Amino acid sequence: MKDFFGEEGTLHMVPVSVFVIYKPKVTLTISTQTYTETVKSYYDASASVSIFGLNFSLAGGEEKFVQDGPNDTKIITFDSFSDPTATPLVFGMSSQAFYPPPAPAS
Repeated sequence: MKDFFGEEGTLHMVPVSVFVIYKPKVTLTISTQTYTETVKSYYDASASVSIFGLNFSLAGGEEKFVQDGPNDTKIITFDSFSDPTATPLVFGMSSQAFYPPPAPAS
């Protein structure tokens, strides 16, 4: 029978940290040319964008999300603060190997 804990056990890793995000905000700065060639059409279609598994709606149009930046750039801000359906998301977890202490020698 296989051990439950230990190096080969089912529960040899114990969670020590959980990373949770709630209503994140992501800011992206790109050149105006790149924006015009790639991103602008998404606003025209009121699509949504996924960044690292986080979904942001582009409904509301370009003027709601895009600002002119310095040196011929565009600053795009994706946020979910106004989304009433937003829920916390487990974004990651760190674990530590757990091995019970060896049995005392007889």
